[in-house]
Amino acid sequence: MHFDTITSLASRQHGVITRQQLAVAGVTPRRLRTEVERGVLLRATRGIYVLAGAASTWEQRLLVGQTAAGPLSVASHRSAAGLWQLDRFRRQHLEVSVPAPATRRPGGVVIHESNDLPSRDRTVRAGIPVTSPTRTIIDVSRYLSIRRLTALLDDAVRRDLTSYEAVHHRFAELAAPGRNGIATLRQVLEARPIDAAAPDSPLEDDVRSLLTGAGLPAPVLHHRVSCDDLTYVLDLAWPEQLVAVECDGFRFHRTPQQLEWDDDRRNRLGVRGWLVLHATRGRVRSSPWRLVDDVRRALARAR
Repeated sequence: MHFDTITSLASRQHGVITRQQLAVAGVTPRRLRTEVERGVLLRATRGIYVLAGAASTWEQRLLVGQTAAGPLSVASHRSAAGLWQLDRFRRQHLEVSVPAPATRRPGGVVIHESNDLPSRDRTVRAGIPVTSPTRTIIDVSRYLSIRRLTALLDDAVRRDLTSYEAVHHRFAELAAPGRNGIATLRQVLEARPIDAAAPDSPLEDDVRSLLTGAGLPAPVLHHRVSCDDLTYVLDLAWPEQLVAVECDGFRFHRTPQQLEWDDDRRNRLGVRGWLVLHATRGRVRSSPWRLVDDVRRALARAR
């Protein structure tokens, strides 16, 4: 058979291909050994190969780890959050959920055993089996504060990845004493009833009304920008001009950790050409004309 078939298959899987897939495609064990000796295929782990020349990416490493964990495994927790581009989750973790008990534990991969991984909690994204957005939000609640989990849930609902109703129902089924993150998510859901609408912050609404009322073009709300292993959500953005306005509430930006995060975020966006302006409640009240002028100048400069 032509090896172009193998190359085509691997290219759809981040350069990853299994011995079983090769056998189905007609590659004999002898041919496989030959291609490994020639350096066409690189052995990633037992029974799993990577096509030489394929870009070494986080997705590739995740798919290798997920495949090695077994046929019923799925990327989950922080890895799933990275795949779904949930706000402020780095694409660096390798976490996989498998039906308990785990029979395979590939090195470098965090394995979570679960007795409840039905088909509705499973899907595929970017060619990688992964937990659904609803299940992912429940799973990552163990890692997050109430404030950050609320922001993440609201963002996922705004993007139509899930709904408050879906999270409420699945949470009720999975909640059990001792499950990590349950107390945090329960408090978040108390403030987000089933029929709630995903809120914009009052400051965002005021700034948007101020700018459009001054004759400036309407911004895109909650625009997402990928910066290497992170995805940032910009409050108000004009993507073609690479201009954004962040609506800063003091209570969300006063800790040393948050200030350090903000500096890193500003730097990453800046080297990609983004000019990010900042609006606070005090500035909007005391000198709204100055904010309007700054945004107008920024958009004119970009044009």
